Amino acid sequence: MREILEAYGPDQFAPVSWYTSAPYSIPEALERKSWYGVTGTPWAWFDGTDEVVGGYPSGSTFDDYDPIVAAHLVIPSPVEIDAVYRMNTTTAGTLYVDILATAAIPTTDNVVQCVIVEEDVGVEHEINLAREVLPEEPLTLTLPGQTMSFERPFALSAGWNLDNVSYIVFVQSEAAGKEVLQATWARNGRGIGVSPEDELHATGDPGGPFDPSSIVYTVENLGPETIEYSVFASETWITVTNETGTLTGHESAEVTVALSAEAETLGRGLYTAQLFFVNDTEHIGDTALNAYLQIGETGLVYGYAMDTDPGWTAEGLWAHGQPTGGGGQYGGPDPSSGFTGLYVCGYNLSGDYENGLQETHLTTTAIDCSHVSLTTLRFQRWLGVEQPTYDHAYIRVSTDGTRWDPVWENDSEIADSEWTQVSYDLSALADGQSTVYVRWTMGTTDALGRFCGWNIDDVEIWGIIGDDTGIEGGDVTSGAAILSNYPNPFNPSTTVAFEIPARTRVSLRVYDVAGRLVRVLEDAMVGPGTHAVDWDGRDDDGQTLPSGVYFCRLASGLTTETRAMVLLK
Repeated sequence: MREILEAYGPDQFAPVSWYTSAPYSIPEALERKSWYGVTGTPWAWFDGTDEVVGGYPSGSTFDDYDPIVAAHLVIPSPVEIDAVYRMNTTTAGTLYVDILATAAIPTTDNVVQCVIVEEDVGVEHEINLAREVLPEEPLTLTLPGQTMSFERPFALSAGWNLDNVSYIVFVQSEAAGKEVLQATWARNGRGIGVSPEDELHATGDPGGPFDPSSIVYTVENLGPETIEYSVFASETWITVTNETGTLTGHESAEVTVALSAEAETLGRGLYTAQLFFVNDTEHIGDTALNAYLQIGETGLVYGYAMDTDPGWTAEGLWAHGQPTGGGGQYGGPDPSSGFTGLYVCGYNLSGDYENGLQETHLTTTAIDCSHVSLTTLRFQRWLGVEQPTYDHAYIRVSTDGTRWDPVWENDSEIADSEWTQVSYDLSALADGQSTVYVRWTMGTTDALGRFCGWNIDDVEIWGIIGDDTGIEGGDVTSGAAILSNYPNPFNPSTTVAFEIPARTRVSLRVYDVAGRLVRVLEDAMVGPGTHAVDWDGRDDDGQTLPSGVYFCRLASGLTTETRAMVLLK
């Protein structure tokens, strides 16, 4: 189902999963199980037109249902649904539904269903798990132009992840076949909405010009009450026009985010700034987006042609040399030479990998990426490996030789019969890091079926080599990051979690909207890993701060990142 949703997007597809086992079962799930006549979990998939797309017990169904969804999307629905939810408290609200008949509706046994769903609950294969079904409403429309409206109060359980809760409304027949006439996601009916969701990605040479140089956002008041809004950027190479204002009910305003003259003074590198769209009246719908500025083109930084042994650490049957073209019990044999030249680094250059193999690694020497941004790994690959139910191949990266972050792993059987260039973005892990290790892993493998394994050639590190002015002038993206602050909004305290890929000095500071430093949360050497710091809403003198928006700024090595926090009283 997730593949269908990713393929068509939420504007065209509204899926609901009904789970019939504890602790996630609800009575309506059991009812729908009998509706669809399946023996497993009844997945009701709605394509927003006229019919149930799913109801399938198990397994991957993308190939089965992709053509069905595509066919139904061209069929017009006889109804349009507009659904809005408004939260009255953190856990209680009201769902408002308006329905318009756009064509004659052939049957009268249709009902409107309202389902509260939760994403990422940890149930295998499930997406948008049905948590509660609100009382249904009979569809009273039969002729085009007719309308109906109703509302449903609801309460959310404290055990749910409220950030992952959504509301889906659909019209469905109660007759045989259980056709779905239309389905939609309810939108937030209070606070501000920001569109588009696109982020500014500007590129150019040092000194400019940059393209695009700006982006226009629409800030919309989604509710009926008047609100005030403000828009801020975390960096001075970004300017904001129409950055504050007052919006009456359902009014909108255009806000232009553009590069300032300071952008022309920055050196080569990738810079990132955060944009904060703040509902100053009630802080509902506060939104953070990023703006990116790439100065200079990416190019080759390091290359390993494999004509000579690179001197990397090789475990087990990993070796540098000429492959023999052997192996191939399944999936085909090794190559008989490199992509360029005779030599490669590979696992068992004489044939297939072993059965019952534990993870066995080829690890580069330390690579200095301290002045590199947009770091990318490229190499020529010839790989044979069985599907991951049985056998595994990995690529990982480390900045300390101890913690290894995943870059790639096989998600299916791979049986290369020719050299293929592959490329992987390492920027989140490697940018600005003085020590970077890349590791290829063969294994684990099971007791049956052997493939030829890894062969690699022409390994390259690409990126933008930054200038000193680039590092000083802005945020060069790196692996250190603020993971979250929770709760947000908060009263009286919040916990800021951040992650550091290598031991370094960390500064974690809180600023008010005027840019004044109000609290230093951390200023010390910190080891690699995830860390958490509590902030009690007070300044460095112990004074309680007023309600408002504050900015938590993490600085580590070449990295800075800023996150908005809302203190409510």
